[in-house]
Amino acid sequence: MKRFLIRDGVSRETVETRFTGLGWICLETNPEPSELIAYKSAWATPDHCGAASYQENIPLGCAYVFASSAVYPLLANDFAAAGLVLPIDELVAQPLPDGPESLRTIGRMGLLAHGDMHAKLFAKLSATLLHPNPTWQRYAIYALSNTGWSAFDPVLTEIGDTAGFDPVVREFAASMLRSLRDANWNQALYTE
Repeated sequence: MKRFLIRDGVSRETVETRFTGLGWICLETNPEPSELIAYKSAWATPDHCGAASYQENIPLGCAYVFASSAVYPLLANDFAAAGLVLPIDELVAQPLPDGPESLRTIGRMGLLAHGDMHAKLFAKLSATLLHPNPTWQRYAIYALSNTGWSAFDPVLTEIGDTAGFDPVVREFAASMLRSLRDANWNQALYTE
């Protein structure tokens, strides 16, 4: 399964109309909010061989589509051609301002850091892990929970073992590293 972000300002109706226009079948909607998801809808291809879910994330203030590997390329390309997708390169190019917006951007990077590794996204998340702001570091570590990218192992080890980092950040890095190792890091390859 892979995700792509929906561009800010694109409505739920626009996304769901796009699915319908592609012949997808809406299996269910869940308009009842949870702590993390304000809304979600589940979709299947007409032959039920492909699946996707549209979700609106509350803390990150964004929407995304989570699609099965079989249909991801076609679906992501179609949505991108319609101008509905926020491309990884555009997200990574955004500067990280101080304040809540930076945490939102870091979280969005974490949502996209799933599946095949993207070199620029890896570099941006790595730089954020080493940023002097402990809040950014903690949020970047949390964002890694989506990745499974073993390439983060060295930087998490460095943070966990280095006295110069905030003690809470050090413990969080060590804990996340143990958790991700236990889950068997995804040995993903870089993609451009």
